[in-house]
Amino acid sequence: MCVDTLLTTRHLEGSVVQNRATDLAREGIMTLRFAGVDPNTGKDESPMVWVDDDKRELVVQGLKPGAGLLAEIGTTEWVPGHRVGTPDHENVTRIPLRMAAIIRKALDDAERNGLL
Repeated sequence: MCVDTLLTTRHLEGSVVQNRATDLAREGIMTLRFAGVDPNTGKDESPMVWVDDDKRELVVQGLKPGAGLLAEIGTTEWVPGHRVGTPDHENVTRIPLRMAAIIRKALDDAERNGLL
């Protein structure tokens, strides 16, 4: 898949459907710009990064955290005075460090597009 491919995501009756941006742009549905996939991805794993131009965010798909990581996060005060743990409306995602170049590219693209 090309790094600059535009993908859109929408939820239909609980399932996620990905289509070409041109198909959904006509419907006024938000587009995500695909930045890249883990270069060592296997059939059952596919950490990926997108840029959401509308919301000015990176969207990351990664590996779910294990119980040990969640327990460590849940008991460690990383920023003094800040809430300990992960709020219910947030989540933790693991992505391999080998994806650093993809994340840099996504950020560079966002900056080129005036989002940063």
